[in-house]
Amino acid sequence: MEDSVKVLIDGLIEQAKAEAKVLADQLEAQGQIPLPQLLAERTWTTDKDEEVTFAIILELSRSDIGKQLGKTSLLLFTEYDGKFLIDHFRSGTFGYFAETILSQEFRTEAEQLIEGLTANDGNRLFTSIANKGICAVESLIVPEKVQMDIRRLPAVCTLSVYGAVFEGIEGIMDYVHKQTNSSQPYIVEHGQRFPCFDSEDYANERRFYRNFLICHSKQEAEKKAKKMARVEVNYNFCLTHKNLPADMRPMVYYEDESLSMLLAY
Repeated sequence: MEDSVKVLIDGLIEQAKAEAKVLADQLEAQGQIPLPQLLAERTWTTDKDEEVTFAIILELSRSDIGKQLGKTSLLLFTEYDGKFLIDHFRSGTFGYFAETILSQEFRTEAEQLIEGLTANDGNRLFTSIANKGICAVESLIVPEKVQMDIRRLPAVCTLSVYGAVFEGIEGIMDYVHKQTNSSQPYIVEHGQRFPCFDSEDYANERRFYRNFLICHSKQEAEKKAKKMARVEVNYNFCLTHKNLPADMRPMVYYEDESLSMLLAY
């Protein structure tokens, strides 16, 4: 392991241990803690003097069962040039976060993740950021004029579209369930359940790939709904791609339990 990477990992782990203890004490005393929480943050510099920030984040689980049980999730954020990647720590899926961070399993996983991202002076990291990076923005006003652009955004990013404000993907889904015939804007949802391979899957799978077409009104939505059903489908039932026609924008794509969403506008 290169010295700079070892220093990076050691610093992140030690800071995360200290912060996790503080949060664990707070949880015991107060019964709850606000999430997400930054546990550790360090900067790594490549041989080309490019600075990359690594952070360990404590967040609520996004799975339905995890939410019901109040489970937490440990995440590794890697940020460069206004975009970031998210990796889930598998070791933090079931255990109590303060104990997990003290474990050798967590350290080993952190080493593997960070060594992979920093290998060859960060070549894999920069490629992944370019292809899958999430824009580090908290809110975005979507212009009326079509931009023919696509952005991957945090799932909690606030969107302002046609004068309506949606508090992240949950705000969009809540709006869809509550909208009426006179709602402006009016949203059309076109989705598909995650793949099922046996009877147990069909009985228990509740996750969906979801595409949301945001229209000015229900009248416009009715005209576009049939065309939406004929739009080219990409991997994981994604309609929100570079070939999406201008009159099918803005559209949002979301995979249930994901930490990001795609916006074509």
